[in-house]
Amino acid sequence: MKATLNYLDCIINIDLPNPEEDNTVRVLIERAPLTYDPELYNAYLDHFQFSGESQDPNNWILEAIEVAIRFIKARNGLIYYVESSPNSEVLDTDIPF
Repeated sequence: MKATLNYLDCIINIDLPNPEEDNTVRVLIERAPLTYDPELYNAYLDHFQFSGESQDPNNWILEAIEVAIRFIKARNGLIYYVESSPNSEVLDTDIPF
């Protein structure tokens, strides 16, 4: 089985094994098309494999995504977050309809 995810202009390809035979999950991380200059850079970023820790094979894809996202964040050196706005109370009388 194969899964593909696009995260921060990177393509994460995950190959899952047959759970009855093996627990080795393979991950390939590449730059997304049209997000880099092909004359200066290669699309390839990294590939690795690991053994799925969970007894449930359905969780192996989540483990692979977590590892891949940690790699991308560490490589980019960026932390993406959403600024929270202060909570404001809305009164029923403030709603015009």
